This record gives sequence, structure tokens and C-alpha cells, in this order.
Amino acid sequence: EHLARLLDLAGRETRASRGLLAVGDGNGGTAFEQAWPAPDKSFELRAAGLIRKSVEEKRPLVTAAADAAVPGESLLCLPFIIRLRPVGAVCLARDGGSTPFSSEDLETCHFLCCPMLAVIKEHLVERLAPAGQAPAATDEPIVGGSAASEAIRAFIAKVKDTSAPVFIYGESGTGKELIAKAIHDRGRRSRGPFVAVNCG
Repeated sequence: EHLARLLDLAGRETRASRGLLAVGDGNGGTAFEQAWPAPDKSFELRAAGLIRKSVEEKRPLVTAAADAAVPGESLLCLPFIIRLRPVGAVCLARDGGSTPFSSEDLETCHFLCCPMLAVIKEHLVERLAPAGQAPAATDEPIVGGSAASEAIRAFIAKVKDTSAPVFIYGESGTGKELIAKAIHDRGRRSRGPFVAVNCG
């Protein structure tokens, strides 16, 4: 029920025409699938193909309207990744005649899908833990164990208590605000409000 409402919110806020949320069961099957606003088998088949590709490549995908199977249709697909493992994805569509999805739409979708990921994580975390190992409880917003993830964690620890401004840059949708909030929440100013400012 929560996932269906969150999909509805993501679809409406991104001005999508249709959407599909698919969550894996951890064994290559599907644990949950939700179409929005109503089932549409033709779209669901197209979305399933893009979801497979997005999950395999572990990256968001946006199709250009010119390359669409349905003339003018634009698709946006965002995979859900927990502990470096893809666990599902959301795919949204805009009909021909609408403005195709952009990187701004991808960033909006990423932001709106964070609660979906939290719900999915809550229900899948036990299945994703190695056998005999209890899942670690954490409020850490940076997931992953790669060298890049560790470098980001070290950067946050280094600058969290500085009084100097911290400049965070990167492409749209890469998590700049997430890093800024992590710095704020761990620093001496954590009792104050966090105010996001988009400079670009």
C-alpha cells in the first residue's frame, strides 16, 4: 500500500502518464509489481525491458522520444540498489506530445523514490544479509563499500565541524544535497535547520 501511494506521488510530480514499480525477491523473481495509474500490458512490457537494462547496468536510463517504441513516448527508469545489489526499479512514461524526460526529471524522480527505497530496504534487508549475519542497523545515507563511498564518508567526517563553506558540485541527480545533509546532520550545527539551496 505504501509503495503504491509513493508510486502515485512520483508519477504525478514528474508529470508522467504511466508508471511501473518492480521489486525483486532476491532470487531473480518478482516480489512486488505495481502499475500506475492502472494496468497497461503494452506499457508494462516496454517498461520491463528498460527495467532489466537499468538493473543490469545499475544506472538510471532515460530514453529519447525519437528512439521510443511508441512514437514520441519518453521513458525514465531508476534502479533501486541496496548494498551494491539491484533490488528493483521504477519506470515512468510520458506520452508523445509531452515534453520528454530531462535530467531535472531524473533528479526529481530520484528524490521522490527515496521513500520507496526505504520501504523496500525495510522489507528486504534480512534477505540481502549473508547467511548467519544479522543486518547492521544504520542511519548512514551513503551506502556501499567501494573506495569512492569510503572517500565520501571520510570527506564528510573531515568537514562536518568546519566553519568554512563547503562547496559540493556534480551533475544533476548525483546526490549533492544528500552529502550536504549528511555533513549538516553530523556536524555541530545539527540542532539547527537544514536549508537546501540549489545554485544551478
